[in-house]
Amino acid sequence: MKLRIAVDERVYEVDVEVLEEQRPEPVVPTPYAPYPATAAVPAQHAAPSSGDEGGDGGEATSGSGVPCKSPVNGVVVKVVVEVGQHIEAGAPLIILEAMKMQTSVTAPVAGTVASIRVEPGAAVKRDQVVVELAE
Repeated sequence: MKLRIAVDERVYEVDVEVLEEQRPEPVVPTPYAPYPATAAVPAQHAAPSSGDEGGDGGEATSGSGVPCKSPVNGVVVKVVVEVGQHIEAGAPLIILEAMKMQTSVTAPVAGTVASIRVEPGAAVKRDQVVVELAE
């Protein structure tokens, strides 16, 4: 089978050989494990800081909640949940875009959304807390 692929406005023609006719099993995303909390954060819905490029981006959380962190550096495309909403384990919370691919931040446990720390259009760093859940 011959395919034409365009990368950065360059077109490549490649030959692809189909080895098996079976369809692969669908990949089901697994929720990210919760990270331990280190300090309290007073804001219930803190907006992202505008000029803070320093630091590791991993914001602290209050001791009772479950922090949900960004798996990649990227930009928030959509906030799927609202503060106070009950969600199940594995439910999508935030949609991020990194390198023109979308990634979901999912709930590691069932609970209630305690705080949302980002807004659409905000840049996030890997391991930055984007949502905190109350169990």
